[in-house]
Amino acid sequence: VRGFVRNLGVEGGMRPGDLEGGGGVVGVLTTCGLDTEAWRTAVAMRMCHKAGTDEGRLSLANEHARGVLVELGRRAGGEVGREAVARAIRFIARGEEGRREFAADDVREVLVAMGLESRNDEVRMAVAAAIAHIAIECEQGKRVMASEDVRAVLVAIGATCGSDGARSAVVLAIKVIATRCALGQRVMAARRAKLRAIGPRWRWRRWRAPISGGG
Repeated sequence: VRGFVRNLGVEGGMRPGDLEGGGGVVGVLTTCGLDTEAWRTAVAMRMCHKAGTDEGRLSLANEHARGVLVELGRRAGGEVGREAVARAIRFIARGEEGRREFAADDVREVLVAMGLESRNDEVRMAVAAAIAHIAIECEQGKRVMASEDVRAVLVAIGATCGSDGARSAVVLAIKVIATRCALGQRVMAARRAKLRAIGPRWRWRRWRAPISGGG
């Protein structure tokens, strides 16, 4: 099993079989009696590490890797696992192929859930950054992320985070969802006053035009 985790996705990325047989990755862990938070976190961290390279990012930009990460995110019970899943999604979404593949409802739902459950700024920043990267220069990503549940989690993160990194990720997510997307502008403008909880030093006015403008 250690070899399975270490070599996860090394040869040609995730394959259809990785999700078969009782949940694929999770199924392997269950069969071996290792379906624990520690082992699920190890898988998520391995995928996050792989997604940090150009080659790895491309090999994980498919529906099978997406399914594994969504399942790991749903079952994550700790901050380390949540952060690894969110960061992996963020890294994969840096590429055009990854943005298209991860612009999906199940990805949005797991990011929102992890963002609401998070208790530290590392996870909050990873979640907001993942949302932003999926929506950057991707019309499908903007449409998927232009939703009330995404708005709610960004408001929550902006109001509770204590780090500049997390605030910056929230502002970026709001900006890219609302830029040249009428639906995104309407959704994000609905609670613009609450989003000011991010803090005055972030110069909210610099982001006002993309949110309230047309297009």
